[in-house]
Amino acid sequence: MRVYCLVPLAFVGCGLFGSDAPTPSPAPDVVPPAPTADAVDAVDTALFASACDGAGPSGPVQRDPVAGGAELVEISCEWFAYQGTYELWLQPAEGEPVHQLNRLGVGSLDEATGQWTNLEKARGPGDCGVFERFAITDSAITVLETREQSCSNGDEAPNIDPNTWPLVNPSDGCEGAKDYFRCEVASGKVVQLCGAEDGSWMTYQFGPAGAPELVYPPDRSPSQFNGGQQMWARAQADFIAFNNADHQYILVDKIGGAPMHEGEVNNFTGVVVKKDGQEVARLGCSNDPQTTGFAALAGQLQAIGYND
Repeated sequence: MRVYCLVPLAFVGCGLFGSDAPTPSPAPDVVPPAPTADAVDAVDTALFASACDGAGPSGPVQRDPVAGGAELVEISCEWFAYQGTYELWLQPAEGEPVHQLNRLGVGSLDEATGQWTNLEKARGPGDCGVFERFAITDSAITVLETREQSCSNGDEAPNIDPNTWPLVNPSDGCEGAKDYFRCEVASGKVVQLCGAEDGSWMTYQFGPAGAPELVYPPDRSPSQFNGGQQMWARAQADFIAFNNADHQYILVDKIGGAPMHEGEVNNFTGVVVKKDGQEVARLGCSNDPQTTGFAALAGQLQAIGYND
């Protein structure tokens, strides 16, 4: 009888290699390839199909990391001659993405500050229009400041840097409390005083809109301010002050009458800083100040004995 060995499996079965037959090597682990950019775009396009009024993204979806492990999702909708429409969403570390805002303009993320800016151009050169700055957290995108520059007839506006355009509505550091005093000084920084309706607490802030350099007191502790009023035949000065270490800060709103300071015009609204009784800084408002309720609060503080 003839026996046929099949190649290659039958060789082993027939004992041609005996006990020294080599052991087959295990198959290597298979690592799936990373998804391609096209595959990622396809997933995002499907995920954000409801964006742009149901039209979906018009191009690749941009993602940038933000605080708390979340991602800022930037979706382009339509592009026109020199700006376009887009949407911003927040993708939390866990859960579904949440739509935050729609804008027309040119938007960008400032990686140094983590803030988003948008320039809505009134015309091609971008020398006039509306400029906004936004704060971004892992759960919300909020407006810090809005600046607006009107267009001049003919030539381009001389001030083309939107960061220096007139401030429209600075950051509301009052967080829902009453805004008693707010204005921008020559450096572009904002002076602000806000507090409770009854004056039981107040907070003074000074610095760039949305990122104050000085906040006093840092919490809503009982009022540590004093106030007062001075009146003359044709003038009135209202002030609210506080002491911080060896400095005294005095918010002043003076209308009419004789100058309070040599070389000063009759009207002065701003903040005066003193150290050891000597004036070291005087910062006047460079735009129209918001002082609604300031005079009444100054009189109230004087009446209840806060004025020293």
